[in-house]
Amino acid sequence: MTSRIALLSVAISLAWPATAQEPTVRGRFLGDSIRIGEEAVYVLGATYPQEVNVLFPDSTINTFPFEYARREYFPTVTRNGVSRDSVVYYYRTFEPDSIQALSLPVYVVHDQDCTAVYARADSLILKRILVLPDTARLDAVALKETLAFERIPTPFGWVLAAAITGLLLLLAAGAYAVFGKSIRRHYRMRQLRRNYARFVENYTSNLSRLRESKSPDVAESTVSLWKKYLERLELMPYTKLTTKETMQLIRDESIRKSLQSIDRSIYGGHTVDVKPFEGLMDFARDKYQRKMEEVMHE
Repeated sequence: MTSRIALLSVAISLAWPATAQEPTVRGRFLGDSIRIGEEAVYVLGATYPQEVNVLFPDSTINTFPFEYARREYFPTVTRNGVSRDSVVYYYRTFEPDSIQALSLPVYVVHDQDCTAVYARADSLILKRILVLPDTARLDAVALKETLAFERIPTPFGWVLAAAITGLLLLLAAGAYAVFGKSIRRHYRMRQLRRNYARFVENYTSNLSRLRESKSPDVAESTVSLWKKYLERLELMPYTKLTTKETMQLIRDESIRKSLQSIDRSIYGGHTVDVKPFEGLMDFARDKYQRKMEEVMHE
């Protein structure tokens, strides 16, 4: 309880500046350093006119070098026509960079699109810890010097080894020139099948959880899983795109309706419907089949 009160105090201080005529976004880490694998706490606050609608980022946003762990919301507070919101994000990092920075946005919702307003970047210093073994000092150990020459037998002929190696490399190069395209195609198709099977397994599991819980968090996680698969399949930055940008990239009416329905259930408080998620699954399967045909005819 004490920790939560402290977080709430920091969140309020970030989300309530002196004036709020325009949306103001502030974000910072609690602390100035971190060790690899430790949890970093990042507080994002926004102050805006009461009539403005804002959205905070979810787990699909790119936060490299930090990896999303969880988040915690605080209720919206409105005074004198000015609203304030804040969310506490928990991240972990496994990157060795000495200084690691993060800047999160808040999305201002308009009739046709959204505008991202970013907080000023805040950074953490990576703590490096070197644990020395408990051994004797080198200058305290009595070392014996020897200059004796020890002959090592070499029964294997280096000329023969070089000739065999050259022959093997020549045979490998010839085989690759003849069968290289088929080998690459086989490997690529095998990789596509493996990735799709893993995606179907995870996505189906999420759908089962969604049917039982109707949870917005599970819905958000399911959309993130779908975007990550498409990003890997088509090498397009789906996880970094907003819903509007995703619809502009895909240009599919059924996907547009599905994504809008899902957004309403996640951010608008509507009941979560599983049918739009099934539509996303059908779209992913169609993209996979087209990619398989494309690779097959390369």
